[in-house]
Amino acid sequence: MACALLAAGVTAWGQGANEALLFGENNYYGTARTVAMGNAFTALGGDLGSVGINPAGSAVNNWSQFTITPALSISGSSASFNDGSPYKTSETRVNLPNVGGILNFNTHRTSGLKAVTFGFVMNATGIWNKDFTAAGKGTSSYMGYLADAATRANLSAATLNGNLSDLSTAYWLPALGYQSGMVNEATGVAGAPYISPAQLNSGSGNYPLRGEINQQYGQQMIGRKQDMVFNLGFNIANRVFIGANLGMIFLSNRMNEYIRETALNPEEFPVTIQGESDSWTDMKFSYEYNASGSGVYGKFGIIAVPVDGLRIGAAIQTPTAMNIQEYRWYDALNNFKGAEGKASADYEYRYRLRLPARYNFGIAWTLGQKGLVSFDYELTDFSTARYREARGNDHSGFDGSNAEVTDYLGMAHYFRLGAEYKIIPQFAIRAGYNLGSNPNREYDENGIRFTPSAWWHTGSLGIGYSSSGSFFCDFALRCKINPTDWNYPYPTADAPEIAVNNRLWDAVLTFGLRF
Repeated sequence: MACALLAAGVTAWGQGANEALLFGENNYYGTARTVAMGNAFTALGGDLGSVGINPAGSAVNNWSQFTITPALSISGSSASFNDGSPYKTSETRVNLPNVGGILNFNTHRTSGLKAVTFGFVMNATGIWNKDFTAAGKGTSSYMGYLADAATRANLSAATLNGNLSDLSTAYWLPALGYQSGMVNEATGVAGAPYISPAQLNSGSGNYPLRGEINQQYGQQMIGRKQDMVFNLGFNIANRVFIGANLGMIFLSNRMNEYIRETALNPEEFPVTIQGESDSWTDMKFSYEYNASGSGVYGKFGIIAVPVDGLRIGAAIQTPTAMNIQEYRWYDALNNFKGAEGKASADYEYRYRLRLPARYNFGIAWTLGQKGLVSFDYELTDFSTARYREARGNDHSGFDGSNAEVTDYLGMAHYFRLGAEYKIIPQFAIRAGYNLGSNPNREYDENGIRFTPSAWWHTGSLGIGYSSSGSFFCDFALRCKINPTDWNYPYPTADAPEIAVNNRLWDAVLTFGLRF
C-alpha cells in the first residue's frame, strides 16, 4: 500500500517508511483452518496456526498435536500507464507457511493448573509475491530527471565521472547517468549545466523532449517473512488459559525493477560522441534490492471462558528488534546507433530496525459442538518504528529516515471475522473475512497531514476433515484484494503514473496428527 509520496520507483535510496512498513506488516498464514476462518483466533486458540496470534491458544486443547502446511500462492496484477489499457501479469510460488508441534502435559488435577503445554511452531506472517509491467508514450524522461538531479546538486563533471566510493550514495544515480551517457553537459543553457540526450537544448530554461519516446516500467517482488516461536502455555481450571512466546523472525525479500525508454524515431535525437554524429536509440536503468534479516520479540496472551460458550482473548507483542542486511545494485545501459554507454554500482549495508508493538483483542461464541463465530481486532502503530546503526551508538545518520517514518506512517487497524460449522462431527465448513486500514499518511497542498482512504480486503473459505482417530486434514482458499498502488518511476510532477491493482490467491492444505 505504498503512498504516492513514497513510491519513487528506481530512485529509492536508503532506509525509510517503505521498508519499515514492508517488514512490519503481518499477513498471517498459519494452518488451513486458521486461514479459512480469517485468522480470527485471538479468543479461540486450539490450533497451531493460532499460537503466533495469541500464545494462550496452545493450552486450549487437552492433547498434543503436529501439523505441516504446504501452500500455493498466485499473484495477479493489472497495471496501467497514465490511465492507459491495463497490462496483466501473474506469478505462482510454492510455500510452506506452517510446520510445528505442541506437547500437552496433563497434571491430572481436578482444579487449578490442569495442563502445561510446550510448543515449537513456524508460521508465515508475510509472503511477498508481486510482478507487474506497464508501458506507454512518455511525456518526460527518466534521463532528464537524472540530469536535473546532477544540476541541482551542483556536481562537477569530474565528480560525476569519478569513483563512486568517493561520492555520497545520494548522488550515485546522476553519477551513473553521467557515466553511461544519459546525462551530458549542456552548452548555451543558463543555469543548467546538464541535459539528457532525450531533451531539447532550447536555451530558454525549458527542456522538452526532442521527439516521441515510449516508456516501460516493471517491478517484481518475492520473499517471505517467517515467525518461529517457542511457546509455553497453562490451562487453569479449563476457564483461563495463559501463554507466552519467545518469537524469532526470519525474512528474505528481493525486488527487481527497471525503467526503459525507447526513441520512436532515433533521428529526432541527434548527439555528438567523440566528435562523430550519432543518434540516441534507447536506455534501460535497472535496480535490484535484496534484504535478509532476523529479529526477536516476546508475546503474551490470555483466553478466558467466563461462561460456557463465551470466550474472550487478548495478547500483546513487544517491539521486535531486527538486524537487517541490504544489498542494492544499479545498472545503467544507454544505447546509440553507433555506440553504447554502461555503468553499474552496488551498495551493501547493515542496520537495526525496531518494529512496532502489536495489540490483539478477540471475542468468540461457540455453539456447543456444532460451530462457532469469532471476531478479532489488531492495532499497530507503525510511526513508532525506528532505525539504528548496526554498530555503535551514534544513530544520527538515521534522523532523516526516522523523521520520514514518523511523518508518513501511523496507526493501522485490522479486523478479522471467522466462522465454522460442523455438518457432521467429522466434517466442517469454514469462512473468514479480513479488513485492514491504510497506515500511510500524506500531506495536502496546505501541509495538513491526512490518511488516504485505502483498505485491503481478504475473503476465505475452507473445509476440514477429522477422523475418529488422530488424523485430520484441512483445506482453505483465500483471496486478498489490495487497494490501488500508485507507482512513480521518478519523483517529478510529469513522471508517468502507474496504477497497479493486485490480488493474491492462496491455496492452503494442512495435514495434522493429534496424540
